[in-house]
Amino acid sequence: MTAPLKRNIIIFYLANFFLILAQSLPHSILTVLLLDKGLSLSDIAIIQAMFSLAVLLFEIPSGILADLYSRKFLYILSAFLLIAVSLLVLFFDDFILLALAWFIYGLSTALYSDTLETGLVNEIKRLDFSKHAAFIHKFLRHKNQIQFFSMLFGSLLGSFLYFIIGLKIYILAIVFILCAFFCILFFKEQGLENKEKFLKKHLFSGLKELKSSKDLKALFILALISQIFFQSHYQLWQAFFLEKGVDEKQLYLFYVLFQCLGIFVLYLGRKEQGHLLFFNKICILILFCSPLLLVQNFSLTFTAYMLLVAAFIFLDYKINALFNSAVSKERISLLSAMKSSFSRICAFVFLLLCSLFLKYFSVSALVFINFSLALGLTVVLIFFGKKILNFSLITK
Repeated sequence: MTAPLKRNIIIFYLANFFLILAQSLPHSILTVLLLDKGLSLSDIAIIQAMFSLAVLLFEIPSGILADLYSRKFLYILSAFLLIAVSLLVLFFDDFILLALAWFIYGLSTALYSDTLETGLVNEIKRLDFSKHAAFIHKFLRHKNQIQFFSMLFGSLLGSFLYFIIGLKIYILAIVFILCAFFCILFFKEQGLENKEKFLKKHLFSGLKELKSSKDLKALFILALISQIFFQSHYQLWQAFFLEKGVDEKQLYLFYVLFQCLGIFVLYLGRKEQGHLLFFNKICILILFCSPLLLVQNFSLTFTAYMLLVAAFIFLDYKINALFNSAVSKERISLLSAMKSSFSRICAFVFLLLCSLFLKYFSVSALVFINFSLALGLTVVLIFFGKKILNFSLITK
């Protein structure tokens, strides 16, 4: 690996550490924070849906711009939008303004999501062909581990400070965002991979690549299915454990465990390059554990929840690693954005449905249904994927 590439990767890791740190400060107490602002669980689900809607609207355009223009500029712009979000949450309690804040948050996420990352993947792909797949897996694994560590540290800090300084944690978030901005100034952007700056033609060439690759199509479907789990987990885990009798001041402990679990799962999978069929056998076993989410024994419920989180953390890592290895350098940002956008369609509709169902069903029942549905569909797709979709990456 060349020295400039190593330098860019280190800068990327550092900038992402600060950016994720800023975002994760309220994560472990977000439901509590929004409830304190006078919102209901249904209101919170709608706000989160606005986030998904913004990502859906802007992620594909940002992917095209990242492929054809400056990834670094998009990353910097997203950082300043995050500052705007922090100010809105800090100073306003109105439902409409908070919905606007989460919409801007979604726009920011669409701008920085996979932009610098896909550029670095392209640089790695210029290495020896026999080595770049392993380097891509290693790069993404380390990126995810740093992300989990940053979320762990941020959630601990935020959960501690929120009950002391309240919403002023968003001032600290702004400081961390500015640190990320300072780091990324030293990132040396390489020349454009695609010199043809025709947006429409670039979009259609990306669609053609997707249509011709059965592996990419199968990974798209897996990414969409995983959103059923991740949206339920991200938006409802705090309400789920509060319903189980956990004190709000102890929620951060569960968030810490989620991040530690992520680091551990990725460590276990550090030498694993494929073999989704083996992963599928584990998912079948976990599927039979999902009814434990409904029992009164908290230890059993917690164990089942953590097993499900572990399974989908690993699946998400595999989807991204296999996708980045299979996609072309010229359209990597576009197709990454398209994959994410198709997932966001599922997430947006799903959150709106959740906001409706929460008026009639308990959080525990909804989490059980959603988790079981996501895991069941994943098992079916991987099991039949090679035969029906010719999904060759299953056993590669």
